[in-house]
Parts: sequence; structure tokens; C-alpha cells
Amino acid sequence: MARRPDASLLLLALTMSLAAGCGDKKVTCPAGQADCSGACTDLQSDVRNCGGCTLRCAAGAACNAGQCGCPAGQDTCAGACVDLAADPRHCGTCTHDCGTGTCAAGACACGATRDCGTQASPQCVDDQRDGANCGACGQSCGAGTCLSGACACGTSTDCGPGANPRCLDTRADRLNCGACGNPCADGEICSAGTCLACGGATPDRCGNACADTATDAANCGACGHACAAGRVCTAGACTCPAGQTSCSGTCVDLQTDPSHCGSCTGTCGAQQSCVAGGCTCAAPAVTCGAACCTAGTTCCPGGTACQTVHANGLGGSFVNCDPLGTYTEQSALAAAASWGPGGTRVVAGLTCPNECIAWTATINQIINTGVWCWTGAAQGRVLVSASAVPMCPVAGPSQWN
Repeated sequence: MARRPDASLLLLALTMSLAAGCGDKKVTCPAGQADCSGACTDLQSDVRNCGGCTLRCAAGAACNAGQCGCPAGQDTCAGACVDLAADPRHCGTCTHDCGTGTCAAGACACGATRDCGTQASPQCVDDQRDGANCGACGQSCGAGTCLSGACACGTSTDCGPGANPRCLDTRADRLNCGACGNPCADGEICSAGTCLACGGATPDRCGNACADTATDAANCGACGHACAAGRVCTAGACTCPAGQTSCSGTCVDLQTDPSHCGSCTGTCGAQQSCVAGGCTCAAPAVTCGAACCTAGTTCCPGGTACQTVHANGLGGSFVNCDPLGTYTEQSALAAAASWGPGGTRVVAGLTCPNECIAWTATINQIINTGVWCWTGAAQGRVLVSASAVPMCPVAGPSQWN
């Protein structure tokens, strides 16, 4: 029966075809062949151009009738072609690993090593070195090592019966404390080979250690019950340290945490810090809601937004609570006052076609008059004359805002 194309091999071939393309050079190929980047090839059998130019098959795969697939007698495991009858990493099935053995006819053969698995699932181990199967399957060396099929206890003690060694650390083994077969009492631990009773500040035995389950964050309320990072154990319960509050399961200091300032939901602005439970700005900036007002500006009514710095059109600036691009009589007067402090508004002689204000001021002992317009074609324009006579600006780009 014909083998069906493997889906993973076809996907790899399609991916590689999208990453490359046939060249522009064209040649005339014999019947049954195609031009791929200036070379003639058989798309039915070429593993580099299987079914189409640049459709490359996976390593080990073959191209049959323009389809990528494993050669006869092989199967696909994790995108690679393997022989399930002989591959020790895929013996009989893709997931059956023979370990140190070999694979013959789809079954693991342990050879010089020992089979410590089941008949259906062999496990080849080196019983001369395997600490869990030393000299025999299931023969554990415990704290020791396996040398030439025999357990070597080293600094530990052999507490095994007869020819079955069992390496134990009698300095810390509660069931063999100081000597094999010498167990400690229920409330005792084994320390340096001596059974010691728990008491005083650490009255509770947890494994081979004494603890106070009322205060020990690693054994809070019960042995092995550890508190989450940042929490302490108080009266056998995991809690936040003194001065901190639990916010969504995390302990925070509401007095200093800018993400939980004053309350779990209190969030400071990007330029603010949390001081004594309140969001503040570093001096000389002024705190305004979640914003920090820069020097020379202050908080607008409502306490949530700072004043805006505007250009007066003559090299200076003024501040108010209007957004940029707002033109009113009040903003025109503010622009004029920032240009000529101590000046006065001029009403007589102002005949501009747009709504404008005139402002006269003495600058360098010379009377100057400036005109700021806030409507019409001259909106945002300003004109200064070195006289007491106001002159109207003409239309053009905005100069003040």
C-alpha cells in the first residue's frame, strides 16, 4: 500500500518555499523536468524541489511522485525520519527510548547492561554505576554511590541488611540517629548524631528541624506551609508586615508606594512621588491633581490641570488656563501685559477691522504701542509701533497663542 505524505514534512517544505523563490533565469528543460533557478530538475523526485521549485524535503525524507515522505521502512518522529525497528531513541514507537541499550526488531536489547523495566517497556541501566539499581534492579545506594555494582557509602553509614547496603547519614537521620536503628522520639530531631527535643523559641518539630509555627514564615500555622514572598507569620497566619497593607494580594506601604498612595487604588502621576500617603511633586513644581505644574505656572480652578504657557508674539510669554490656540479678549490683554508691564490699554484711535486691543508702554524711554487681534483674518497677529498711535496687524500666520 502506498505511503501517505507526512503532514509535518509537507509543512516544512511549504515554509522553505515561502522563504525563497525561483530565479529569473529561464532555460529550456527536457520533457518531465522543470526550470528551477536556471537548472533543470525532476519535480517528482528531487528532494530540494519536491513538487515545486524550492519545496525542500526534511532531512532523511525522500521525494516520491512530487510528495515528501519517509523512505520505505521509516516513520516520522518529531519531524525526522527514523527506523522504529532499529533506532534506540525511538524503538518500536516514537517515544520509546532504550536508554543505554540497543534496538533490534523494534524491541530494546540491553546487551551488557541490565533490563530493569517491564517486558512491555524495557529500561536498560548500567547496574555497575546506577545508584538506584546498583548490582541489581531496585537496589538503591541512598546517600552513597554505586561503584562496580556495589554501594560505597563514603562518609555516610551502611545501614543495609546483610549484602544489601543502605547508605544513610546517621548525623541527621531521625530513624537512625548516631547509629543504625536508633530512632528519635516523636518530638525530637537528629542533630550531629544526637536526638534533641524541640522547645523554647522553637517548640514544633517540622521534619528534622525545630520551628515555631506561630512565627516561622516557612512553617506558618503548620509544617511546610510557607508564606508568600513579602509576608510574615503572625500568630500562625501569613500577614503583611507592620505598616503595610494587602492590595490585591501584595503587601504595600500606603505611605510611600506611588501605585497605592493613601489607598489601594491611589495612583500618583508619572512625575510624582508618594509622601505620607499623598501624591506630591518635587519643589519648585506645584502639585495639581496627578500633574506637576512647572515653575511660573499654577493649578487651574478645579485642581486637576496646570496653567498653559502661551507666547505673546514678541519674545515673551504669559500663562492662563486656556489651551493653546485659544484667542479671546482676555488672552490678548494677558499677552499685552506680559510684553509691557505697567502699560495701559488704548481705546482711542483703534480702528482695526478685526477685534483687537491696543496696549501702550514705555520701553527704553520710548513710547511703544502694540496691537493684538483675536478674531478675523488677523487673528493671532501682533504689530508694535514706536509711537502712541496704534497700527493694525495684517493677515498672516499666528504670532501669539
